[in-house]
Amino acid sequence: MDGGLWGAWRIALDRMQVEWWKSVFGVTDPAAGWRAILVEAGETDRLSTKVAMRAIGLANRLSVLPAEEGPRKLFDAAWDAAGQDSEAADDLVGPPTWVHRVHGEMRRIGLRLAREERASAPPAGRAARRAWLQRYTHKYAWPRMRATEASDWGERSTVDPDYARFGRWSGSEVGLAVVWGALTAGDPVRASKAWSGFQAWVQLRILGAFNCSRFGGATLPCALCSQRRGKPGPQETAAHLLKDCPAAGPQTAETLRRWGRAEVVDGVLGGSGTPEDVERAVTLVGQLAARVRRARPDAAAVVEDAEFQEWLEAMGIFSMVPDMGGST
Repeated sequence: MDGGLWGAWRIALDRMQVEWWKSVFGVTDPAAGWRAILVEAGETDRLSTKVAMRAIGLANRLSVLPAEEGPRKLFDAAWDAAGQDSEAADDLVGPPTWVHRVHGEMRRIGLRLAREERASAPPAGRAARRAWLQRYTHKYAWPRMRATEASDWGERSTVDPDYARFGRWSGSEVGLAVVWGALTAGDPVRASKAWSGFQAWVQLRILGAFNCSRFGGATLPCALCSQRRGKPGPQETAAHLLKDCPAAGPQTAETLRRWGRAEVVDGVLGGSGTPEDVERAVTLVGQLAARVRRARPDAAAVVEDAEFQEWLEAMGIFSMVPDMGGST
């Protein structure tokens, strides 16, 4: 599709999709990778890709109508014009039609119309044509589109720093099952806590930290350690909270003993094990997030005071203060 209007719409559609899921997960950190968001949401395709595929499907349905029908004649004329303009798609005479845009998108992903791609001719009946086109969509159209998508995102193994991790972990739907279980039990208080825990659990999976622990793309000092020690603690990452934070609480210590240092992050965030294991993990993370939120104001004051002291020292202000001792 043409790079002007459709390019702007593609960006807008994809942003809408990602922002929707960020709001569901409670993620506001701009550093959250959009692909990580979509993987957590179980989305295999960007919204713009789904729209493009619907347009490709419509073009193919028109292309296999009986040749004497009016819509088929109009489509064939527009398709032929799009093919003639394909070598100069950015310099068309007049505004491009939707057929031009579909032609350009199919050319971009190396896909031809079903009547050209498939060896067999389209059948006569409407139901038979629908089944024939569905096989084309699943065998030709979606694989080409998704291969191009993978190329657009980068090499499959390095598309996101967390790609290998997401491939190793179970989908976030196993955590959502905890919320569903609380809802079906008819316990709104438990369901509310389960939802907060699920959001916190997903945030750790996406960001490696809680959303409230991120600012400007950087992870803040651990609120629990800062509050306890009266000075800024280590970065409040998932690894620190689950492995090293002395103020994380007895439940975290018990979880660490159960999984071991090497496996505790994957054990808690990976969604593996029994449904009871996942529920314990989501509950633990929800409790941790609640404690962090309560400690954040005190921790922020500690960090601000430390930063102010560093600024004073850097400016040499302490050396400028006269000695007020008891010298005579």
